[in-house]
Amino acid sequence: MELRLHADRAGLHEKTPWVLLDWTQNPIQSGHGIATVPNASSVRIIVPDDCLYVVTLTVPALPKRRIILALPGLLEEHILVPAESAGFALLAMPSPTVASVAVYYRGWLDAMMAEPVVARARSVRVVAESWGLPRNKETQSLHFSKDRFVLALPHWAACTGANTLADEVPQHLLIVLRETVKGAIARSVTELGSDPSAEVTAAEAAPLSIDVYCSSDLGDHLPPWLNNLGVAIEQRGVLDWISASYDEAPNLSWRSTLAIPKARIIRAVKPAVIMLALLCSLEFIFVATDWLILTLQRKQLMAQQESVFRSVMGQHAPMINGEVQLRRKLEMAQAARAESATSDLLVLMTRLGAEAGNVPPLDELRYESGQLFLKAKGTDDEAAWIAAARSAGLTATLDQRDGKRSIKVVR
Repeated sequence: MELRLHADRAGLHEKTPWVLLDWTQNPIQSGHGIATVPNASSVRIIVPDDCLYVVTLTVPALPKRRIILALPGLLEEHILVPAESAGFALLAMPSPTVASVAVYYRGWLDAMMAEPVVARARSVRVVAESWGLPRNKETQSLHFSKDRFVLALPHWAACTGANTLADEVPQHLLIVLRETVKGAIARSVTELGSDPSAEVTAAEAAPLSIDVYCSSDLGDHLPPWLNNLGVAIEQRGVLDWISASYDEAPNLSWRSTLAIPKARIIRAVKPAVIMLALLCSLEFIFVATDWLILTLQRKQLMAQQESVFRSVMGQHAPMINGEVQLRRKLEMAQAARAESATSDLLVLMTRLGAEAGNVPPLDELRYESGQLFLKAKGTDDEAAWIAAARSAGLTATLDQRDGKRSIKVVR
């Protein structure tokens, strides 16, 4: 949905007319006053034409971004207010050295842009009321208000003049207006009270007729000097800002007009950054969940170990290293019952190794149930290993099992 506000230069926001349009551009709600405006994602502010000063000027052949930055200096001789209190919008560039620029006083428009319903909107566009005039090659559109008229020109320029209800218009103003209507763009003449000898550049053939629109406060009162233009006049009634199409009109909002390239880059990479942030968040959630599960499992194992330790060692036994203490307890119980333990292999290997420095190598060494079986290469080697085992205080005997001859060593 689109919210349209018809701004008032006087800043009377409590009287501002507004209309809410659906996606087919049909009004579904309307009213007066900023306080009654509903929220909308898209806002279009329509400003009166007397709020703008549109000028077509010669600019250096520079990139568009640098021209935008240089607008205050280029327009210094065209404006009477300090540059910091004015807003500038580059409307169009019909050629690399010609620019159509809109100048407006930022004070009242800043106040409108600061309204909550506008500040919250995702898309804000500011357009001049006359930019809703139809634009084609066969007809020229002319818009009259109470104290000003606006002639639509190509590239969104505008030819304006005051005292529109006077019976006669100054001759030099009429000359420039007639030349403009015939398809000429005033390069230096925007306010028609300027020097009529200003340079004009021919653009297109004269239109077949002029479509005349007026504002709601003017009614049907049109100046008689329109008949002196030498062109057919077609009265079209009031320009309806609600139904007029502003889709192709430039945006006076500095949010877009003065958008720096860095901001455009940020908008371009924003979806990728959001997706990357989402993936990182999901990865963090998975890692945190896995860590939590492992922590809970570790706590359960520690509780089970402590429960087994207390049941074996007693409730008051100090638990320093439960696993080592339980292993030693088991070995002591196995030794008391003459059962083999894992530590028997270490004892046998240690004691036998101390005496086996000069004995020949073995073909096989095997440990089973507290018994160490040695397979030597011959009878002489067997005798040497038996002597070494007995010297170490171990019991060594010959063993023949399943047709295999070996030396059995036990403690």
